[in-house]
Amino acid sequence: MNAEISDFHKQIAQSSKRSAFVDPEKLASFVETPSDMPDFLALPLDPLFDPNVNPQAPEATSRSASEQIGDELDPVSSSDSKDNTAPQPKKFPLKNVPARERPRERMHELGPAGITNTELLAIILGSGIQGINVKNVADNLLTEFDGLRGLSRVSSFNMQNVEGIGDVKADVLTAAFELGRRAAQEEIEAPGNAYGSHLPNGETIAWAVAKQFTTRLRDNAQEEMWIVLLDVRNRYRGKSRVYIGCCDQLVAKTGEILSRVIERNLPRYALVHNHPSGKGDPSGADISFTERLVKAGQLLDIELVDHVVLGEDLRSFVSMRQRKLVDFTSPARNNRKVREDVVQQVANPSV
Repeated sequence: MNAEISDFHKQIAQSSKRSAFVDPEKLASFVETPSDMPDFLALPLDPLFDPNVNPQAPEATSRSASEQIGDELDPVSSSDSKDNTAPQPKKFPLKNVPARERPRERMHELGPAGITNTELLAIILGSGIQGINVKNVADNLLTEFDGLRGLSRVSSFNMQNVEGIGDVKADVLTAAFELGRRAAQEEIEAPGNAYGSHLPNGETIAWAVAKQFTTRLRDNAQEEMWIVLLDVRNRYRGKSRVYIGCCDQLVAKTGEILSRVIERNLPRYALVHNHPSGKGDPSGADISFTERLVKAGQLLDIELVDHVVLGEDLRSFVSMRQRKLVDFTSPARNNRKVREDVVQQVANPSV
């Protein structure tokens, strides 16, 4: 082999002198080619140079490739590009629920007292939204605001923080709760309804006042003061709100309260206000204010029967008359009692 190469070199040197072309076949015989050399003619043409391929196809291919690179390098932009193709939430309309499980049908079958709070709310709301049926919306309301009582205290504005509740549904719920409160008070506020006999300790009147106003005022975030107007037989003749205070106190005026009673030409009234803390124990300011009202009323022949301070329920209210925190008796009665005591002492000197 070395001899042949040496001869080949000699031929090249001689041919260069004669400026003759070297035999290519013989030159190729000395070049070693791998046995597994691919057949380039059998390989497919690049789409860019293939006349049978759509000229826009390479552009689409390159664009998809760049998108794939972008997906790997910038996941935020890739997620944004897929928003239009993201699967939409499935609807779960209540009509797909079996008829026996729908709130209206259950109420027709069992009556309003036989269905749950969620179902009652669902009936009032009427409909849900895409992806959330009305029962789910009602259940979310009760969960968010800790049940019906918590929901009844929420403003219509805050109700809208729950998905599926707009301004219309929030107003409907607010109106429904207010109707419930008024219905609970309607019976006791009927004209001529007796608050009970005017007992010395005012027990019956205090209970009637507390029963009337606890539902209305116990969930208030502010103190409110109301007067309950009574006739000479202690029959209910109306009510009037005289003050709204802040979260822990209110400032009321004696003249303002007595003027409300004088306007109606009534001889008696009871006073009631709430404590947002839920505790019915009256403060020192409450007691001193009540004493001023009693004294001012005695000058005008207007009797303050009792001052009731409300807590969170009917077990926590306090009657100042029952607790004997204030002397509600009129001077005429006190003088009569003194005279009776003097007569007894004269009749029975040994006593």
